[in-house]
Amino acid sequence: MGDWDLQPGSGVCFEWGPTGARRLALEAACLVIVDVLSFSKSVSVAVETGIRVLPFWWPDGSAADA
Repeated sequence: MGDWDLQPGSGVCFEWGPTGARRLALEAACLVIVDVLSFSKSVSVAVETGIRVLPFWWPDGSAADA
């Protein structure tokens, strides 16, 4: 492949699928998963693997209290 997919020095990095998430989790302080297909499936998979899920529907500041 090459180094183009490593995104070195980037403040924000993007990946695809479980393999990409595992790779970013090794170096990221915060990992955000965007699911465009099924919210319930994403939550189910995340919780089954021990991830804490904080779903917030609207950016009203209540997420800061979690």
